[in-house]
Amino acid sequence: MKKALFVFLFLSTYSVVSAQTARRFYNGLDLIFMSADEEKTLPNEFNFLADWSKKAADNIFYSDHQRNINPRNSASFNSLALIPKRKFDFNFLDTGFILSFNKDVEKRDRRINVLNNNAWNIKAYNAIIDFDKFNPENMTNNFYYMKILAGMSDEQMLANFINQTHTYGNYNDSLSITTRFIKALNKGQNLKLDETLDNDRSFRLSQLCDAINAQVPNSNCTFPPYLEYIKDSERNKTIFNINKFYRPILSRGLEDVMNDELLPEGDFQFTDKNVTFSLPSKYFKNKLSKAGVSFLVRQIDYNINYGFNKKSYYVDLILTPYPNSLSSEFELKTEYNNRLKGKLDKRKVSVKTDEFKNLTLKIFPSYIEVYLKVDDSLYESGLITHKLSKPISIN
Repeated sequence: MKKALFVFLFLSTYSVVSAQTARRFYNGLDLIFMSADEEKTLPNEFNFLADWSKKAADNIFYSDHQRNINPRNSASFNSLALIPKRKFDFNFLDTGFILSFNKDVEKRDRRINVLNNNAWNIKAYNAIIDFDKFNPENMTNNFYYMKILAGMSDEQMLANFINQTHTYGNYNDSLSITTRFIKALNKGQNLKLDETLDNDRSFRLSQLCDAINAQVPNSNCTFPPYLEYIKDSERNKTIFNINKFYRPILSRGLEDVMNDELLPEGDFQFTDKNVTFSLPSKYFKNKLSKAGVSFLVRQIDYNINYGFNKKSYYVDLILTPYPNSLSSEFELKTEYNNRLKGKLDKRKVSVKTDEFKNLTLKIFPSYIEVYLKVDDSLYESGLITHKLSKPISIN
């Protein structure tokens, strides 16, 4: 009896697909997609997005899963076939954007072949971003994450501080930049460093680092310079100073490094032209008929980002169509920067089937922005208020 009950419970977690001569069993996608033991890849502000994704996964099974992880654990590749159970259309966050798995009535085994790439570059440096603890507004942590990415030793950091001392003020003295740096730390950080260290021709920056560490034993020799030259009571000034310090080395500022290296990204590639994305007809007007507008999805890129201007995380979903797969021409109302009036203005834009390049859903915790790439132009269709329980509305 116990054995029979075990077999029943085991089979109940699988999809059964009947054919004329065989029965096949598939694992539920929820076993590998955003499972409870999986590493968290979304900030807490986007729990609603995770919940929607998990709910959608409840209606899908998979087979032929292959996975490869790079040796540094910073990237992975997945190949698998998705098999919808009963549901084929998914209303994305109840916004009216519909992701559809194309129905094939001749096949009971409807397979959606998918390739998936994931990257979280900071993990290659043995660093971890824990979204339950990580605060993108902690500028001290940001400064030292960038140190890791730059691959700089403490001595190299001191050298960069010293080389930039002339940019922090106007000096009329004849002191060397190293002596001026030491004097600044003594005065600003209450240290008692030997201001004649640089007079010795055998002087090394490792000696200066040891001298600073001796006076701040629970810290790091780069921290007093950070407090002296980088940290400011004004947050935006601190960001400016971080960018000024690292730009010659990384050729990028804090926001670019945050979004490219510290936060995860990836893509889904659909190889068989059997996934469709439909646009809400209320805002995307079919110019030829009353039918809606849709396109075949070739790839969906996803990026977790943080915007320092808005002090908010956002998720970019970039949907790239198969060429010329747009179902019809359409028009939409869009905002643009009217330079003559000095403000945002609205206009209608017509999009031809061969001009459409991609669509981006920029998802914030409380609303969505929609962008269209048409040839070389980027159009914003207006702000779409994100409310899970109500239809979308454009402000």
